[in-house]
Amino acid sequence: KKAQERKILALQADVLVAHNNVNRLANMEEARTAEDMQRRARVHLMKREYKAALRRVEEEKVQLKQSYQKEIRGQSAEIATLRALLESEQKVRTVKEVKMRS
Repeated sequence: KKAQERKILALQADVLVAHNNVNRLANMEEARTAEDMQRRARVHLMKREYKAALRRVEEEKVQLKQSYQKEIRGQSAEIATLRALLESEQKVRTVKEVKMRS
């Protein structure tokens, strides 16, 4: 009878040890899962930041392009004005030369 009680106690002890091992593994798995979730959240945040930075770069490129185009249009208009002035001055010279000859 005592041997049987010791056997039962030993089995109960084995069950407790196994139960503790299962709990410890479950806790480790929970911690690992939490770390994975945090890692995924960090990666997600980094991706969002990267996409936002890309978007800002693209917007800046568009603004620069528009600025350059505006500047080029302004310079083209200025060149056209200078050409017109030069042509009118040449006509005036030509008319003066013709008048001087006659």
